[in-house]
Amino acid sequence: MAIDSLVKATYADQGFAVTPGLIPAEDWTDLAACTRVIQMTRDGTWAHRQKLENNFDLLGCKDEELQLELFNLLINPLGRNFALHWYRDDVSEKASEEEEREALSVWGHGVQWNIALYTDGCLYIVPNSHKIPRTLERCHLSETYEPPEDPMDMPGAIQLTHQPGETVFYNSNILHCAAYDSKAKRATLHAMVGDIHGGSMRARNTLQHG
Repeated sequence: MAIDSLVKATYADQGFAVTPGLIPAEDWTDLAACTRVIQMTRDGTWAHRQKLENNFDLLGCKDEELQLELFNLLINPLGRNFALHWYRDDVSEKASEEEEREALSVWGHGVQWNIALYTDGCLYIVPNSHKIPRTLERCHLSETYEPPEDPMDMPGAIQLTHQPGETVFYNSNILHCAAYDSKAKRATLHAMVGDIHGGSMRARNTLQHG
């Protein structure tokens, strides 16, 4: 399914875009069956790995130039809640304003996306932050590996809740964090696709500061 111009424009301007209906209705039952696989994995009885193909034109490159770099199933933790700190995937939290500005000016040759199988409100983002350096207050709230007590303390932050079947595409250098509720059922497909012209940048982005 091609991505329409409005989604592209929103993605470029805000650093993310939400779109429904990318999963055909006839595939929904099969995908929802992942609940059984999740339980088998937790029980230690699932030993299969699969890669699913997906490509789209947000990158503006040919199919043969795409590479699927990451494909995970994100699920809720058991026993206790879990959270991640505020960060950008390919910019160090210790970067100076000049270093951050330079890093954000470079096209990363990749797109990440999440597809929710159940209502998912784990992701918090700061819209438009993929293009601008952090303010002093944002630096203070994102220069630590400690998760925030309240993600909404970050200036400009929103909780990005997407419904079953909705897909959110987002720039990996948007300022984001996550909070996972152990009592909220979650099964969200998380993937990243890149353009081969990104070279070593794509590997670094995938490994995040490696």
